[in-house]
Amino acid sequence: MFKNRYFLLCFLASTIWLSRCSGSKNSDEVYQKGTQILAQEGAKASRDFFQENALATGDEAALFGIAWSHMAQGDLIEAEEVCSFLLAQTENPEIALKCHYLFGHLMSRTGRFADAFYYFELARAGYQKSENHLGLFRTYLGLAKLMTLQKDLEAAEHYLLEAARFKQDGPDYLVYLSHQEKIAFLKKDYRTALTYSVLKLDAARPAGYRHLLADALSDHGFYLILNGEYERGLTFSKEADSIIEPIGDKDKYFYNQLNILLYRRCRGGETAPIIEEINRWIEVQGDVVLKEYLDFVLEWPCP
Repeated sequence: MFKNRYFLLCFLASTIWLSRCSGSKNSDEVYQKGTQILAQEGAKASRDFFQENALATGDEAALFGIAWSHMAQGDLIEAEEVCSFLLAQTENPEIALKCHYLFGHLMSRTGRFADAFYYFELARAGYQKSENHLGLFRTYLGLAKLMTLQKDLEAAEHYLLEAARFKQDGPDYLVYLSHQEKIAFLKKDYRTALTYSVLKLDAARPAGYRHLLADALSDHGFYLILNGEYERGLTFSKEADSIIEPIGDKDKYFYNQLNILLYRRCRGGETAPIIEEINRWIEVQGDVVLKEYLDFVLEWPCP
């Protein structure tokens, strides 16, 4: 409907104003359904759902869902643009906290670590004041991720322990396991990282979260390859790709391509097109995390 994001945001500004006048009755219901779509069908489907609702109602939670879906899809620039707009418009403190939390992730992904810590701390303080345990759990996980990006593993483990005080089930538990994987990976303990990936995959398969299952399959494939199980790693990576392609998840696509690249480097096959494609995406999005993984894969000694 709107190809130009400027006109989309202008239109949304007017619908937000109208929604305040009329009152949004089903905001929580719409947001919960959208996050369920994200977990089950992927970021493209959830973005389309949230955009349809935001355009129809001006609901701020749906607009935040658009921003979160963009980030989940790897569209970091668009996510920041939408959330900046929302933060400037909102009068709802809960929406503001969600935006602070999202900004923490966006700043982390693009290497603005001091800004990321600032926004995560804003979110943490707000969620602590409102005694929002889910918000605290997620924010502590965000802080743990930020510390792993800065290679401060002691601080990362501290924040994971803080998160465990507010432990959640479902998709959030899978994210918790992902952080345990990453810390083991940074310690070069690839066997323990593989163990956590098994736990995550076992939890993701029966839950029906296709978006998270793709992530679990891809991670498991990656750690299998790092542990010398090249063919099994490729099999899991291909299974991940069979989910990623139809749901159009660009972020997971590029991370899963790293598995294929690693396999080809170690077992033979053309690598230049994959490297070129990933580098183009990194340049557009400024994704320092993906760049770090690419460097690791290119330097891996292939035992």
